[in-house]
This record gives sequence, structure tokens and C-alpha cells, in this order.
Amino acid sequence: MAKKVKKRVEEDQHVKEFKFPHFDARAFILHELEQSYATAIALSLALLLAVVSWQVTVAGLGSGSTGVLPFALGALAMGVAGAVAMVFLIQKVRPKAEEYKRGDWASLVMTYLFLWAGIWALLVDVWA
Repeated sequence: MAKKVKKRVEEDQHVKEFKFPHFDARAFILHELEQSYATAIALSLALLLAVVSWQVTVAGLGSGSTGVLPFALGALAMGVAGAVAMVFLIQKVRPKAEEYKRGDWASLVMTYLFLWAGIWALLVDVWA
């Protein structure tokens, strides 16, 4: 019994000595602003390529003999290629892009892909 009580006292002392690490608020805000600029680029590119993909799909609907499938696959390939091109565009436009972590890139690509696919599907569904 005495050992357990002694151990608890030592654990309580360890908890009392705990200090939170230093949080650099300025660096955090600068990183988030940089991510906001990159996200704005991703959103703009997704919107632009969704409209272009929609036009390609509508052009496929107008061609009677070949069908819509080749045009829809072309629009799909254009959207995925836009995700790859977006990475290179952001690296060229934003000088701090070399500091992005893997998760930063993943969130930008997924934001682009979901917005592009959503807008494309919405346009095809409503105006095709």
C-alpha cells in the first residue's frame, strides 16, 4: 500500500510540473493566410474547369453518332489533370509553397476535386 501512495505523489508532482509548449501565434496566422491564398486559387481553378468540363459534356450530348461517353471521359480526365496542374500552378505563384506539408497539399487537392465534381455534376444535371 505504501508504494502505491508514494507513486501517486510522484505522479501528482509530474502533473504539477507540466507546462504547455510555446505557441507561436504569428507563425500560425501566417501559415493559415498562406493556405487561404492557395485555397482561393484551388477554388477558382475548380470553378473554371467545372464550367469547361460541362461544356465538353454538353458538346458530347449534341453529337448523335459518337455518344456522350467519350466526351464525359474527356471532361473527367480534364478535371483530374486540373488537380495535377493546380499543384504546379500554386508552386509557381506562391513562393512559400515549398513549406507546405503533405496534409496541406492533400486538403488543397481534395477541395479542388470535390468542388470541381460537384459543380460539374450540378451543371450537367440542371442544364444538359
